[in-house]
Amino acid sequence: VLSRQKLALHLEQTPLAVLELDLDFCVQSWNPAAEKIFGYTQNEISGEHISIIVPEEDWEYIESVFKNLIQEKGGVQNMNRNIAKNGDILFCEWFNTPIVNETGEMIAVFSLGQNITRRRQTEKALRINEQRYRELFDNMTSGVAVYTAIANGDGFLFKDFNQSAERITGVARDKVFGKDA
Repeated sequence: VLSRQKLALHLEQTPLAVLELDLDFCVQSWNPAAEKIFGYTQNEISGEHISIIVPEEDWEYIESVFKNLIQEKGGVQNMNRNIAKNGDILFCEWFNTPIVNETGEMIAVFSLGQNITRRRQTEKALRINEQRYRELFDNMTSGVAVYTAIANGDGFLFKDFNQSAERITGVARDKVFGKDA
């Protein structure tokens, strides 16, 4: 009994959305984190098909994830867009596990999800900044070398070398990378 109470408390307190779906992929249970992420209460979502939080154009992909889950009889991870009650599009990462009975027959699906929208936005911003840095670095008219100190303090290793440095020295970037300055 105590372990069930601990599990129930954990499901109530976790920041992950926790969903239980029947074999028709209708919501059977929905924890407070799912309410917070998607905006639907347990009463509003109970019995609804999971497609209520999936954009229509993404449903074919979600069906393939569920088919894979059924065929594999093991956990399946996926990342997809979801729709909150207020219409916001979210990116979520999901960990789906089949629930099986004593005979090994699948009777439900247990899904854990997290909203990774901010993380994806941050990753995209980092990629854009890296691309801008690379363009600026490579197109500088001055020769620039980036290097780091060797761990034992006995010199420096080249980490990068721009195109102007290649032109000025006559040495290719790939010939100096990782070499002692």
